[in-house]
Amino acid sequence: MPTRPRCWICAGEFAEPFPTAGDMTHITCTTCGEYVITGSLLASPFPLPDSERCRFSFWSKRRQLEGRSPVSLTVNSVAAILEELPNPSNHEKADILLVSLTLLYPEPGKYFKLDNWRNRSLACARNDSEFEYFVRRLTDLMDIVSHPPGFQITGSGWERAARLTAQEASASKTAFVALWFKDEMLELWRTAFAPAIKRAGFEPRLANDPTHNEQIDARIIADLKQCRFVIADVTGARTGVYFEAGYALGLGRPVIWTCRRDSAKDMHFDTRQYNHILWDSEADLGEQL
Repeated sequence: MPTRPRCWICAGEFAEPFPTAGDMTHITCTTCGEYVITGSLLASPFPLPDSERCRFSFWSKRRQLEGRSPVSLTVNSVAAILEELPNPSNHEKADILLVSLTLLYPEPGKYFKLDNWRNRSLACARNDSEFEYFVRRLTDLMDIVSHPPGFQITGSGWERAARLTAQEASASKTAFVALWFKDEMLELWRTAFAPAIKRAGFEPRLANDPTHNEQIDARIIADLKQCRFVIADVTGARTGVYFEAGYALGLGRPVIWTCRRDSAKDMHFDTRQYNHILWDSEADLGEQL
């Protein structure tokens, strides 16, 4: 019987390939989740040491758990991905595992099994023994309990996972910008919004920058959940900007409102009472931000 193909990310034999158009192959891996990869990259050596595969695997699996579209891995995209891979400390991995379990098994009271190899990406664990250690840590903390049907997340585990998720957002260094996708506004993103955010010590994020092939609304929701705050520019009174700002407010994220001065008359009455940065030029916007 032929063996199943090895996953390019984790090197495990848990991948199901589904060839798609052209050179792209759709991979579903039990450990790493779904991704799309070019044939040339699939045939190339993995760019990190084997001990570091866990970082890529965790990053890919967490994307799936958050409902994001499968990432497209190409020779051109993988370098940028490597730069943003998380590198959590050992003391953080039990907490990472707890949050991952609540995403994978969102139904309270549900029993589940844990497989050391297939599930170790949930904790960004390097090997089976590490994963077993983090499972025991969660058991000692009474975040999960083990019964004959399997493991179960406790009430205190759900509470702690919620606090950890909130802490992740408060510690985030990204700032999401919602604006009108018009050429002149996109130019301001490059010359005013992004530079001002960087000067303040944060990482600017726009829904289509960097370019990606994800479902746009899923990408926006994921970015809003992960950001520290949102800048919403309501120039042009675009409904999408109001949606993104409202979603951010619902998550408890601070929203900085901006608007070009000659467009202030079009601001919606529901948000007009918020303080807005009214700007006249690129330099004015950058300075006020």
